[in-house]
Formats: sequence, C-alpha cells, structure tokens
Amino acid sequence: MSVQFGIDASSFQGNVNWALTDSTTSFGWEKVTQGSRKTASRGYVNPFWAGPSGQGKRAMAERAAASGFVPGGYLFLEAGDGAGQADFFHATAGDMAGFAIAVDVEPAAGSEPTAADAHACVARLRELYPSHPVIGYIPQWYWGNQSTRFVDVLWASDYVAGTGPPATLYAKVTPRMWAPYGGRTPALLQFTNAATVPGVAGKVDCSAFRGTVAQLRDQLLPNESRPATEELMQPGFLVTGEGAVTPLAIPNGAKRLRFFSNRPAQVKVDLIGVSEPTSTLTLGYEHGAQGVATGGALAAVVHRVDAGDNEVSYVVTGLSAPRRPHPPEVSYGRTSYTRLNGVSAARRNLVNPASVTTCLIAASPACAPSA
Repeated sequence: MSVQFGIDASSFQGNVNWALTDSTTSFGWEKVTQGSRKTASRGYVNPFWAGPSGQGKRAMAERAAASGFVPGGYLFLEAGDGAGQADFFHATAGDMAGFAIAVDVEPAAGSEPTAADAHACVARLRELYPSHPVIGYIPQWYWGNQSTRFVDVLWASDYVAGTGPPATLYAKVTPRMWAPYGGRTPALLQFTNAATVPGVAGKVDCSAFRGTVAQLRDQLLPNESRPATEELMQPGFLVTGEGAVTPLAIPNGAKRLRFFSNRPAQVKVDLIGVSEPTSTLTLGYEHGAQGVATGGALAAVVHRVDAGDNEVSYVVTGLSAPRRPHPPEVSYGRTSYTRLNGVSAARRNLVNPASVTTCLIAASPACAPSA
C-alpha cells in the first residue's frame, strides 16, 4: 500500500523551507490561529503563516502549483467561543482555495475544549468555507469514544518511539494505531513528534496517509467546482414545540436532508411521493449529523416527536457538483511528518495563553503559541 507523509509546523519550527520539505513529503500544514479574543490565549496568530516572521502560506501555495504538494492550514481550538474561533481563523487565513482546513482538538495549558466547542467551531467553518471538507485532529487519548462523525476526515494520534526519517519511524506503526473510534476510521495518523525532515530545523510532528497522492488530494482539498452555497445547500431550523410540523421544499436534484441538534432530539421525516416515505431520526452531539436520502421527493414534512424545546437545524444537500479534475499524478516517493498542536509535552509547555451554533451546514465533510 502506498503511504504519503506530511509535516505540520507552527512558530515552534520557525520558517520552514517548504521547497526543500516538498522534496520528501506529499503534504504539509502550517498553524494559522489559536483561540479567539474571548478565549485563554486572547487570539494567537502564527507570525510564520503570512508575516511578519514568515510567509508560509505563500510558500506552500507555490509548492502546490509546482509539484502537486497538498498544503493545509489549521486552527488550534481552545475552550469556549467555538464559532468565534472559526471566525477568527477565517479573518486571519482568508481565502483558502487550494488549501486543506483542519481543527486541532486537544488540551493546552489552561484550556480543555469540549464537544460543544468542537461542534460549534466545525459548523461555523462549514458556513465560512462551504466547499471544504473539515479535517479534525481529534486524538483518542483526549477525546475517548465520543462521536467523531461531526468532521469529514478524522486525524488520529498515536506515537511510536524514537527519532529519524518518517519512513523509518512509520515502519513501527501497527494496525491497531489505525483503529476506528467515535464512529469513524482515521484517514490520517500522526505517529511521531520526533521526525527529521529536510527543510525543518529540529524534530517535527509527522503524519501518514494510506493511499496515493491523488486520493490524498481528493480527501483533503476543497471542491472548487461547486457552485455558490445557496445552490448547494438550503439551511434552516425546524419549528420548535411539542408535535410541531415543518414543511420543506426539496429542490429538484437534491440528494439528502440532514439534521443536527446540540441536545437530544427526535424527528420524523415524511417524504412526499416516494416508496419509502418515513424515517425517524435520533439527534444530539453524540450522534452527529443525521440524514435521509430524498429518493427524488420534491417535498417533505418533518414532525417533532420529542418535547420540541430545543433547536434542530436542517440542510438540503447534494445538488450536482462535479469534482474538479485532479492534476496528473506524480510519484514523489515522499516522506514526512505531521502533527497539529501541542500533543508533545515540550510543545504544550510553549503555550502561554493569556453559544453553541446549531446550524448544520455539513453535507459532505497546535502547536502552542510561541514567540
């Protein structure tokens, strides 16, 4: 099986020579932000993302254009203000066309983000970047067996011992380290924080992807050929109240109705004029987004079969949006390392940190601040 490697960098690594790193890796990440003005760090921005200390974003984009390297930017999540942290990331990162987007969910000094924080952040990122899959670095050693289905791509963390080139270290990875948890199988595995990679000063985190470069690109990068958000999705909220009924129009060609709630809820979906018209869905954070195929129906009636005292969001998804063609595949034979924010104790020590959004817009789809 083909395996691709990729590093992630933060201010801890300083200026990465992405051209040199690209010679031995297939993908890479640069930290963009941590928290927001309302969280423990008061909103940290990595100076190596787009100045004043470096121009990581521009350098990564140049490598993507030159070689097919897959670049990404990530947000390190802190406790509280989940949606606001996505807004802070968006204001800093700007246009992310051609870049992957990830959320790093793990503890740092003075901060332990919750499931509510993570769900709110991911939901808001989907509003801000509707063409992007949202990748979640959600290590099981922190998350346990809570649902991981609210992200589009799961990034796991389980380390081997030692230091050295990525391929040498990856040889120690066992199948157990790729095991599913929270209802999703990892697509990325961060397997070390001590890899050595050309273009990076010192040791760096490294992750692996099992598959070809084209498959990696297909999983991580945005579908830039999608039309505007309004053409792909019609989000809204169900009527509240016990026994409340919400009629929905389904655009011709839409494939699914999806529902999400931040608290336990249950709804019955009656599709009009199809052979299997009724489905009952149990909702809540632990269940992630739940949906039904429209089966060609052009209308539906959704009944609240719970107390109806909390909000349930919905979205109509799946209008035609062909995938953009991939550039010709190049065999890089690469190695690399990837790691989001503060999994290692050394990096966590660098941290100096000074409403749940229920709207679902999810069809599809670290470390620490330092000077």
